[in-house]
Amino acid sequence: MRRNSRICYAIVCVISISLLSIGPLPGQANHQFLSPLMSGPFLDEVQYHIITQDDQQVIALQDNEIDLIGNTIDPSFLVTLQEAANIEVDNTLRNGYGYLTINTQKFPLNYTALRRAIAFALDKEHISDEIWDGLSVPQDSPIPQINPVSVEGFLDFTYYEPEIARANSLLDDAGFTINQTSGFRDAPNGRAFNITIQWPDSSYIAIEITTELIKAIESLHIDIDIHEPVCWHCAGIWNSLYFHWDYDIIFLGSSFSSFDVDWLGREFHSEYSTIPYYNFANFRNDTYDFYADILLHSIDYDEVQNAAERMQEILVYECPIIVCYENLLLSAYRTDRFTEFVNDVSKGVPGWWTNFKVQLKQEEGGPFGGTLRWSNALDLDTYNPLISHSVYTRNVLDNLFDSLFKIGPNGEDIPWMVESFTVETHEDNQYIPDGHTRFVFDIRDGLTWSDGSQITADDVAYALNKYRDLEVFGYYDELANMTAAYSRTPSTLAVEFNTESYWHLHSIAYKPIIRRNMLEGIGSEDWDDWDESVFNGSLVYSGPYQIQEHVLGEYISLQANPYYLFRPEVPETTPLSTTNESGSNVFFDYLFDPSLSYIVTAVSVTVIAFVIIRWYFFRKTSS
Repeated sequence: MRRNSRICYAIVCVISISLLSIGPLPGQANHQFLSPLMSGPFLDEVQYHIITQDDQQVIALQDNEIDLIGNTIDPSFLVTLQEAANIEVDNTLRNGYGYLTINTQKFPLNYTALRRAIAFALDKEHISDEIWDGLSVPQDSPIPQINPVSVEGFLDFTYYEPEIARANSLLDDAGFTINQTSGFRDAPNGRAFNITIQWPDSSYIAIEITTELIKAIESLHIDIDIHEPVCWHCAGIWNSLYFHWDYDIIFLGSSFSSFDVDWLGREFHSEYSTIPYYNFANFRNDTYDFYADILLHSIDYDEVQNAAERMQEILVYECPIIVCYENLLLSAYRTDRFTEFVNDVSKGVPGWWTNFKVQLKQEEGGPFGGTLRWSNALDLDTYNPLISHSVYTRNVLDNLFDSLFKIGPNGEDIPWMVESFTVETHEDNQYIPDGHTRFVFDIRDGLTWSDGSQITADDVAYALNKYRDLEVFGYYDELANMTAAYSRTPSTLAVEFNTESYWHLHSIAYKPIIRRNMLEGIGSEDWDDWDESVFNGSLVYSGPYQIQEHVLGEYISLQANPYYLFRPEVPETTPLSTTNESGSNVFFDYLFDPSLSYIVTAVSVTVIAFVIIRWYFFRKTSS
């Protein structure tokens, strides 16, 4: 009997292991086993209503004519919106900042001690709390703190609060003595000097910050040659920066369109201190250059990240620029019908992720269906994603065309159209030419165009080659070193560059994937006329939505792509059950989770097999 029992258990184990190793059951799509973040869209439709004035957008939101203001809102509307019913205001830090650039090659600003003393004397807390009225935070690093590689908050010191005594001590130690006759400090060579400050005439924030800067420099006993605010649209001030002409300190602002930091390897590199349009601070530092070369030419992400961190440490210490603040961007939306709005670190709530993840509340018939209404300050200027630089056009077109990767809500890279990828150089693979970088991507099974036809590696390769060959503005600089993009199989894409760099990945990762037939007839002379020559109401898309209707000057309507790989299957009925805070069905979400249902199936079959086998051996023993 014991022997029979052992046989019974062995058979059951074999059945269990077999069931748990065979993969998805027939009819189950691979995407059902992806991260919950990659499930969407849930909406039927997204509408963009053209409302040009900021105050009219606010009124439309209050009057329930739209569900979301499609750009960041002016802080002057904050109190009004916070007091309104069914309206939520979220904020995210800007991917950018205001800063002071310092001419580090001009005596005596070439002294690190002088630049650091100014940084220590400046009251960044006051700038954020008073000048920005709490709508910004102090910042030291030249990489905004919302960027995953920023070292903000991880250094041993900050310049947030004024440390006047420490600042003056630095100057004393460096030989900047106070002249008893003038009352101002002389340079270490014993000569008098002063500092000239310039700032834009169009910015209240810049004027107020410059006032704080003047106070800080005066507290160091340094003479200031105060200039009047300068014309920000005039050539003079920009020529001083672009062509490395004479200046002392200028207040500027920077905004970044992505979280890539390869610019850090060029912006402050010694080689770029004489090249027009780069390195405004004329900064030179051998250690910085060493890490910059790693940042630009390593293919190992850990090495790249470490280099970026070391470079930030050098810049924060050396102060070729003094970053003053990173301000908040405000987003406003209605909460009475929809839930799961995504406050994306890149764009706030009015971004791609909100359209992908937002859901109808259950009491409204959700989580599936519904029309989310945006305001859009301007109409589409083109249907061509290759030529538009309008943020309002990007609001729409980004939903139509997918890319190999997405930037996640927290700023991380997410493989999207690709299942996995590898990166190699000659050191890894002798068949790769020396100095080259090769990426190999496994394209996800089940990717389709909006007409249901399959997206293949060949489609992606054709698009990338076309962008390079057409020398598409904004794309060509990134693809100029791409020597080949080709399909090895329908689901395997290889892309090769003639230099070694991790950043080549991002050169191709975020390009819109456009169908071959929409690109084939376009030449280098007319690629920017693609909009008029191709669009006829029947374009095919790779993204989660497709154009449904466009009434010029009034609205654009996008319809969910029914073939989109990541779109959840809409159930015919929605059974009643306990719901979570977002309004989604907890019990049935859990019960019908594919991975769980598969386990339940395996366990059920195992139990049945166990009962049958036990019954069989029991009969045999009894007889």
